[in-house]
Amino acid sequence: MLKQYNEEYFAKIKEAARERLRPDGVSVFIIATLVFSAVMIAVSLNAVLYGDNTDSRWMIYLIVDIVLWAFHLLAALLFYNEKLAYKYQKIQAYILCFISLKFSLEIYLVYFLMCEDRGAEPFMTSLGLLMLLGGILFLILSTWRAVHRVKQGHLRRGEKGLYNFGGSKSYISFPVIYLGAVIAGFVPRMFADSSSYTSFEPVIALVLSVLIQYLTAMFLPEFILLAYCKGRFQSFHIQPPNQRKSKQQKPRGGHKA
Repeated sequence: MLKQYNEEYFAKIKEAARERLRPDGVSVFIIATLVFSAVMIAVSLNAVLYGDNTDSRWMIYLIVDIVLWAFHLLAALLFYNEKLAYKYQKIQAYILCFISLKFSLEIYLVYFLMCEDRGAEPFMTSLGLLMLLGGILFLILSTWRAVHRVKQGHLRRGEKGLYNFGGSKSYISFPVIYLGAVIAGFVPRMFADSSSYTSFEPVIALVLSVLIQYLTAMFLPEFILLAYCKGRFQSFHIQPPNQRKSKQQKPRGGHKA
């Protein structure tokens, strides 16, 4: 789909690879999301084991999440070593995409467990599922937009880049319109029964879920393009800081006797 475009069309991604998305910087993000994931698993595990109303079948999802967390942990330990992070930066970029996607969805498990444990009305689960679906659609739209901007040359040197939303009003308005329509559809049911809420915690969890998922959907396409470029162009493989410094230092000639 992008094979006919040379690396000049990805200049902005190369700039990000040398600055914000350096292998050592990506390692920090991997570790931070590892901690976040551990907290989400701990909260979910507590709800499944000690909740009064939670179904034990949720344990299947938790086991999958724990296995993925173990993989996440291995990646964090591997790339904590700066030399390995730079040596295997192409693999790191692929793992970054996967971890970012996992990060964007994990808190939904907490939300659904809270709804069940707090005895929330069934429409709260439906509301969460619709929000989740909207986030997936927004991610697809964001990825399509990123590819389209590459083709239009917006990621070339000196151009507007990926995050210029001035001419993307329809893109920005999609989550606003979608979320507004979904919430408006559920508002009458929210206030129809005053006993719908036994706790405000599920609402907080849903708000956090939506914010994390939809914000991740905006920057994940950049990670995807980074992984694509590292897999295709050797020039996107960033050298470790010590090697860059040694190349910048010019050898001095000897003095004649």
